[in-house]
Amino acid sequence: MDSEIKNIKKWNIMYPIYINSKKTLAEGRRICVTKACENPTVTEISDCCNYLKIPCAIEVCFFVDLSLVSLII
Repeated sequence: MDSEIKNIKKWNIMYPIYINSKKTLAEGRRICVTKACENPTVTEISDCCNYLKIPCAIEVCFFVDLSLVSLII
């Protein structure tokens, strides 16, 4: 279990806002609008990772802004 947690700490973190086509680059979008999707959720991104067999975990944090919930890939 401890080795699994250590590995998770080295994973990349992806916030849904990074691929949200409704956001601007200044607001946090990191890819071009044509490749982004409208209002993605952590669950949808997790489903995509699972389909592509990319290991992922949903990090549960309690923020006022739900766009800050992240997916650890």
